[in-house]
Amino acid sequence: MKKKIFKIILIVVIVIIILIAGLLSYIFFKREYEISKLPDYYKELAKKCKEKGDGCCLASVEIMAKGSYKLKTENECSVGFKANGLECINSYTWCEPIWSDYYLGLAEKCREKHGGPCCIESVNFMEKNGYKLADETGKCPEGFNANGLLCVDTLTWCEPVR
Repeated sequence: MKKKIFKIILIVVIVIIILIAGLLSYIFFKREYEISKLPDYYKELAKKCKEKGDGCCLASVEIMAKGSYKLKTENECSVGFKANGLECINSYTWCEPIWSDYYLGLAEKCREKHGGPCCIESVNFMEKNGYKLADETGKCPEGFNANGLLCVDTLTWCEPVR
């Protein structure tokens, strides 16, 4: 009877070990597969993480790839972007947009016309208040007034009539 119970316990332990090994290899190969599907930019970053054997580093690469974020340079992030990263030792730090695509486009417009800080500040103000850019002639739809900052390179936006 004792031999039979011992055999059953031994079989259960072996099955549990096989299941755990299978689960671990699935997790490992799944991550390997997901990394292989990344664009080259992120594959290179992931390789460096794997060499360190760091899961936090890999997690930061996966987040960057999902959001199409780029590494933060030694300087700060570009206008309209902020630095972010995971709260662990080997996380990469990336730049992610503060603004929606609409306001990022306006910031790009500022750069194209060599607008100074006032132009970017007008984008900040528009984004904060949810205002949209006035048309090319500076006109706004009915119920809205054109407005802007008191500087040469401001963008003109439309705000509701009060």
